Amino acid sequence: MKPTKNNIAKLFMFLVGLIITSSCGSDTSSVSSDYYGIGSGGSEGGVTITNEVTSPKDMKVGDVMMLEFAYGEPAEINFEGTEPDSAYYLAIAELDTWGGLRSVAFGDEDLPVPAMDSVDGAVSGKAYDSEAVALDLDERFQEILRENERRIASDSRFARQDVDGGLGFKAAAVTPSISVGDTREFRVLNSLTNMGSYTTVTARARCVEKDVVIYVDTEVEGDKDLLTDEDIARLCNEFESAVSSIQGWFGEASDVDGDGKVSALLTPQVNRLGAMGGGIITGFFLASDLYPRSSSNQVSNEMEIVYALVPNPDGKYGSVTIPKDFAIENFLTAVLPHEFQHVVSYNQHVLKGGGNPEENWLNEGLSHLTEDLVGYGQENYSRANIFLRDPLSYPLVGSSSANLGRRGAAYLFLRFLYEQAEDKDAFLWGLYHSGKTGVENIEAAFAGSVENFDQFGEFLMRWAAALVISGRGISVDPRYTYRPRTWNDETKRWQGICLICDAEDGRGTLMTGPAIYEYSGSPVSLYPSGIGFYNISSPSTSISLNPSSSGSFGAVLVRYR
Repeated sequence: MKPTKNNIAKLFMFLVGLIITSSCGSDTSSVSSDYYGIGSGGSEGGVTITNEVTSPKDMKVGDVMMLEFAYGEPAEINFEGTEPDSAYYLAIAELDTWGGLRSVAFGDEDLPVPAMDSVDGAVSGKAYDSEAVALDLDERFQEILRENERRIASDSRFARQDVDGGLGFKAAAVTPSISVGDTREFRVLNSLTNMGSYTTVTARARCVEKDVVIYVDTEVEGDKDLLTDEDIARLCNEFESAVSSIQGWFGEASDVDGDGKVSALLTPQVNRLGAMGGGIITGFFLASDLYPRSSSNQVSNEMEIVYALVPNPDGKYGSVTIPKDFAIENFLTAVLPHEFQHVVSYNQHVLKGGGNPEENWLNEGLSHLTEDLVGYGQENYSRANIFLRDPLSYPLVGSSSANLGRRGAAYLFLRFLYEQAEDKDAFLWGLYHSGKTGVENIEAAFAGSVENFDQFGEFLMRWAAALVISGRGISVDPRYTYRPRTWNDETKRWQGICLICDAEDGRGTLMTGPAIYEYSGSPVSLYPSGIGFYNISSPSTSISLNPSSSGSFGAVLVRYR
């Protein structure tokens, strides 16, 4: 989405209203000098074929070398025989998805090993800008919602009912036909931690389509220009199209109330939820709504429904002001398909599949990929950029909160695998019908469609290569790079991703690629599924890679000069 002067001015005022944080996010003095090669679309060009070789001396510019190593089985990268002016990027990854922080020592024949705290090139991933701090509340709240899904799925009080061919649960009654202008009451969460605490609101149906209904809280009806009929018609058409596409790609949502529709409720109660935590919650899906209302599930609306905020230009509905244009263009167009992915995922994995909900990191990553696939992926750039600014701080896989940086990593990883899949539709479909979750689900869905590229460790290492090669003019080999993003004339957004470019996302985000640390011989500490990047501009004779504890690791060497 190309920003206008008006949008930028409104965005500036929006950010002023958010929480102010440390200014150290702009500290980049120790990052490799080529870190900021920013253009409108990144640098294209380079070799057309990237060869995978077994020795640095055989590498041409654009070639890669991959090796695996483990505790007690160190690896060595021997630079003897390489050209004098050659230079390389080195990615180090932990291939396991379990355990804690592990260290890998670099044994460099020509360098003393400095102390751990002298790592060069550090960029603090904790130094979010004010916008990111406010939105990080949304990510933490989503983790609570996903935990609630896991609890419900295993709770005997929410026992499965054999209804509608085993595809759903027994609701109290079938929802009557809805017409534009009808009103009804909804129970909406009023706590960030108690999934049974609610406020009752009244909302009016502002649009009714074949697959969707959009309700707007009557509380905002006094603000005539806040959500006009034109605004709602546009959102409704976009959501209708997204719901149809998503069910075609992933499978059907449940239909517990028998109306054949998914509802979206736009309510200031969502804004107030964010204000409780000092930030923003853009929207959510609550699995409790798919189960009958009862003494143990009083919050249920007994229907397929997603919730979203309303524009808040004057701060009337919460402490964080959100300009109308920004709320619609950046938040609402993305959050409705994002949350609907969760609806479909829960149905396919739990209600229909009889299994467990998808793991949080993958569930959220798929929602962000969904935003991109339906043509409204503008919010993905800022999250991806947080990961790229400090990849060591944001491992891909894990059971802890899928914060902004980890969501960015998950989106980038899934986008890469989607582009690599020979049958993209089959890959997407398989992620909802394999009967598995997490890493096992990805491996099963990808189904070895590419030789020697069907295991998580192989995915992680080639993804690391793509992260450091893409946009730098090193190679355009599609096996090791992201495809160029494309402009969607219908949604007026970019689809796909660029790693070094002006994102044109309505936020002014500048994509700068992954932070690349100047190699100094310092040990690197890695979380499971974590990756670190290094610039080796003057190779020594050899570098050994020696883990200090058990685990499986990978190294990817890319020659760029």
